[in-house]
Amino acid sequence: MNIKIKKTQQQEEINIRSEEVQEIMGRIPSWTERWGITVIALFFCILFTGAAFFPIPESLSGRFYYIPQESMDTKPAVGFVLLAAQGIGEVKAGMKVTVSLDNYPEEKFGCLSGSVYDIANTPNKDGFYQADILFFDGLKTNDSIVLPTNQQMSGTGEIIVSEKRLIDRIRKGRTF
Repeated sequence: MNIKIKKTQQQEEINIRSEEVQEIMGRIPSWTERWGITVIALFFCILFTGAAFFPIPESLSGRFYYIPQESMDTKPAVGFVLLAAQGIGEVKAGMKVTVSLDNYPEEKFGCLSGSVYDIANTPNKDGFYQADILFFDGLKTNDSIVLPTNQQMSGTGEIIVSEKRLIDRIRKGRTF
C-alpha cells in the first residue's frame, strides 16, 4: 500500500509540474510581445517612408529598330520605336528611352539610353505610331560597351512617360 501511495504522489507531482510547464509554454513572454510589435511597426514605417520618397517610373513599351546610317561619324545614332495607340498622347519629345537589344543581351552588354525627338501624328499601316529615338552617345551601353553601328538591330524600347511616387499612386487608387 505504501508503494501505491508513493506512485500516486509521484503522478500528482508530475501532473502539477506538467500544468506549470503548460502554463509557461502557453504564455508569450512580455519582452517578445513588445519587441515583436516594435519590429513590425518599424517595418511599416520604413515601408511608408520609402513609398513617399522613391519614384516608380511609368513607361510605354514597343518594338525598337535600328537601321545603320551611311555616315555615323558626325551624327548621333538614330532608331525608332513602334508604339500601340494606347497611351501615345503621353509621349513627348525629350522623354528618356531605354532600349534592350535582341542581338546583345542586356545582362551581358547593358542597355542603350536615348531620348524621343519626334513622334508620328498618324499610325502606320499596321496601326502603330513611330517614335524616333536619338542616341547622343552613339550605340554605347550603360555598361560602357560600344556596339557596332554597321548592322541592323531590333529589341524592346521603353519610353519613361512619368515618374510618380508610390504614395501618390496609392492615394489616387491606382496600382502600378
